[in-house]
Amino acid sequence: MHGRGRCYYDEDDRPAHFGGALVDITEQKRVEERLRIAQTAGGIGTFEYIEGFATASVSPQFCALLGLHPANDLPVATINAVVCEGDPAIIGVTGNSRPGVSSQIEFALPGRTTVRCVG
Repeated sequence: MHGRGRCYYDEDDRPAHFGGALVDITEQKRVEERLRIAQTAGGIGTFEYIEGFATASVSPQFCALLGLHPANDLPVATINAVVCEGDPAIIGVTGNSRPGVSSQIEFALPGRTTVRCVG
């Protein structure tokens, strides 16, 4: 279940009632688990980056592909530092990304083959 609500206060600033909603996210969790299994089996890593933040949420597979210790969140600078000099940053710092638009880059990691990122 996922819950979201708000507490309403009376004139004396005491909690009077709480209104909100509960949503059954069982199917969402099943889909996330299937995706996790597919990523693990296929060696696929994922990251989520919101422009303007200095960190990205990453999957364990993403960390493994880049030779980084497993983490839930990593600084963008750490992620981009693993790319060979002269190749594009994994996560753009120029502000050119557009929501809903897919893009792809290729880069090399030291001692490894070329990696392709599709976002």
